[in-house]
Amino acid sequence: MGAQPLCHPVDLAWKEIKDLADVVDKTVGPSEGAPNKSAKKEHNTSILLGSNEITTLELLPRVIERFFCSFEQLQWLDVSHNKLTTIEPVILQMTHLRILYLHGNEITKLKEVDKLSGLQRLKKLTLHANPIEEIKNYRNHVFTVFPQLQILDFIKMTKVDRDRAQTWDKLKFKPVYL
Repeated sequence: MGAQPLCHPVDLAWKEIKDLADVVDKTVGPSEGAPNKSAKKEHNTSILLGSNEITTLELLPRVIERFFCSFEQLQWLDVSHNKLTTIEPVILQMTHLRILYLHGNEITKLKEVDKLSGLQRLKKLTLHANPIEEIKNYRNHVFTVFPQLQILDFIKMTKVDRDRAQTWDKLKFKPVYL
């Protein structure tokens, strides 16, 4: 059993994508000569869709089908710096996600984060630069939703963070949802 070949991410960042239909229809794709242009679908594990103008991830499964053999392959999804206001259930189909970048969007409600609780393999999550970051006890809330999380907003979760979140959860200090 050999090691899986190193594969560069499917890089669709900075493409001015507004609608994932353009990616599905092959109007937009990785740059010519990009390392992942010749990569085999079975080796892909990550997709970068950051720094675009995407407002919905409804067609994400079709984008995944274009570049991956199955949802199970996807381990890293970067949809940072877009115009997402909600976390859509479609992300829950990506059960093997280990890294999810959602920073720099327009997510305003902590209950949106709760939707991701089914992603049990998630180790790194970014949500900073969203309006929810300003909600009191934001980090404690996220840590109670994701006890397995190791890194939030590029900051390693410490034992103190974990203990604080557990205490906060036991005392039922729940945020007021906007």
